[in-house]
Amino acid sequence: MKINIQGSVYNVEMLKMEGTQAQVKVNGEVFDVNIENAFAPQSIQASNNSQPVANSQVVNEPVSKPQAVAQDTTDFMQGNYKFLSPLPGIILSINVNVGDKVASGQKLVVLEAMKMENNITSDVEGVVTAIKIAKGDAVMEGDILVEIVTEN
Repeated sequence: MKINIQGSVYNVEMLKMEGTQAQVKVNGEVFDVNIENAFAPQSIQASNNSQPVANSQVVNEPVSKPQAVAQDTTDFMQGNYKFLSPLPGIILSINVNVGDKVASGQKLVVLEAMKMENNITSDVEGVVTAIKIAKGDAVMEGDILVEIVTEN
């Protein structure tokens, strides 16, 4: 992923993570970092303080279940939900087809991001009306993955 810190762009790759310890590559240089407070905005403390990334702020938001997002209030009132990619990644699998009835909590898509598999699940019951991606597609944060309409 790319991170912009005060106008400077850094290419960041998560190499491994165990608990609060992680190893990241920033612009080709490897850092061992400690991630504090995993469920809130957090500070990353790098062992090599020569890079500005040492004091950057990142937000660790759950990626396994993005919110269903309606494009406008009319869509929302009519029960039309668009499930968006929570972060950039590659589509590993699509677990539903157009016309399928889905239950709340059902897995829709598996997204690989930062070498981790993220299950994208529905938080509504309804029928799949559109699938906007294909297996192997690269998606960006905010891209529409699946559309579902709830039964009224």
